[in-house]
Amino acid sequence: MQKTEKREVVPLMVSDFDKLIERGGVKRGDNILISGGTGTGKTTFCMQSILSGAIKGEKCVYLTFEESVEKIRENLSENFGWNIAELEKKCCLTITKLDGLKIARLVEVALKKKSDSMNIDDNSFSFPFKPDRIVIDSLSALSIAFSNDEEAYRRYLQYLFDKLAGFNSVNLIVTETTQNPEIYSREGIEEFLADGVIVLYNIKAPGGQRYNALEILKLRCSAHIKKLVPYQIQTGKGIIVLPKQNLFS
Repeated sequence: MQKTEKREVVPLMVSDFDKLIERGGVKRGDNILISGGTGTGKTTFCMQSILSGAIKGEKCVYLTFEESVEKIRENLSENFGWNIAELEKKCCLTITKLDGLKIARLVEVALKKKSDSMNIDDNSFSFPFKPDRIVIDSLSALSIAFSNDEEAYRRYLQYLFDKLAGFNSVNLIVTETTQNPEIYSREGIEEFLADGVIVLYNIKAPGGQRYNALEILKLRCSAHIKKLVPYQIQTGKGIIVLPKQNLFS
C-alpha cells in the first residue's frame, strides 16, 4: 500500500498564536479564513504572518481587492517598521492589486460555456515565484463585484479555493463579518470551503469598554484551544496574543 505523504506544518508566526494549535501551525495547502468585524485586525494578522515569513526568506504574495499597492506598502512599513522595498527586491514579497469587476466578467464568460470545470483566462495568479504564503484581502470586497449574481460568486469561490490549495502554500483569506457574528463570512459558505476559520472579535464588556479576542473556530486535522483568547494590537508590533490572560483584564 502506498504511503500518504504528510504535508509540512507551517507556523503562522503571529505572536504566540501557534501555541494555540497542538501541531504548532497549519499545513501547506490549507486555506484559512480570517474572519471578523471592522477594526479587529484581520489585515494586521495577515500582514504580520507574511512579513514574518518573508523576513525568513519565504516567498510571500499579498493580493488586495481594496487598497492600492502603494497604500499597502505604506501601511506595512509604518505599522511594523520593516523595509518592504528590500523584501520586494529580494523577491521574498510581491503585492498585487486585483480587479474584482474584471474577474466577475471573466467568470460570467466562463459560466456561459456551461463547462463542468471553470476555465478563467486570468493572470491574477501569475507570480514571479512559487509562493509559500498567500494573502487574499478581502472576499468581502470581491463579492461586491458579483452583487447581481450570487451563483457566479459561489462558483468562483470554489475555483479560488481550489486554485490556492494547488500552490501548496499557506493561504490566509480575509472576510468581513458583523462585530458579533453568527455566520463567519459574507455568503455563509466560505467557512465550509475553508480548512480553518480564525475569528477576531471586538467585544464590548459591561461598562462599555471593548476588548479584542480571537477564536479558532475550525481547523481540520489538529487539536487546538477552544476558547476566546485575548489579544492586543500594538503599533510597531502588530497583534500580541495573550493566551494566559483573562479576557476582561
